[in-house]
Amino acid sequence: MRFKKVLGKSDLLLRQLEISDVTNKYINWLHSPEINKFMQVRINPPNLEEQKVYVQNCIESEDEILFGIFENNVVMIGTLKVTFIDPLNIEIGIMIGEKERHGVGVGKKALNLIIEWAREINLEFLHAGYEIHNIASKNLFKSLGFDVHKGVINDLLPHESTIIERVWLSVQ
Repeated sequence: MRFKKVLGKSDLLLRQLEISDVTNKYINWLHSPEINKFMQVRINPPNLEEQKVYVQNCIESEDEILFGIFENNVVMIGTLKVTFIDPLNIEIGIMIGEKERHGVGVGKKALNLIIEWAREINLEFLHAGYEIHNIASKNLFKSLGFDVHKGVINDLLPHESTIIERVWLSVQ
């Protein structure tokens, strides 16, 4: 989905990820066990060309927006993906790739930008999921007012039986 709007200000903003944003630094995040330990990409991390195809597919998708999270207008520190479930509900996923930016509030600030935008376009709910052992994500979503909806077995990773907590936030 082509998304021209930039969310936020120069200190922290979200803009649609472009092919030119797919760099070796970005690929290193996806390959880093410290960064990807709670992400499904850890099973088969993409190379540079595969990730460029993925980003292009998101751009061409009718129901997905892959944002880059940028500090100071230029430095990409992570990504935030939005998938429209239906016209009133979106699923979100966030990755802060720069380890030194963990725990300093940038994830919360980025999600607040999405919450503001969701209200502007009259969405009803934001949905997310995280592995039950991902305490940082659990605390982040809880701090933003998300409620735990249910826990489900992650059947997307057949060799693992990790519980995923599903959370949602009413934005009305």
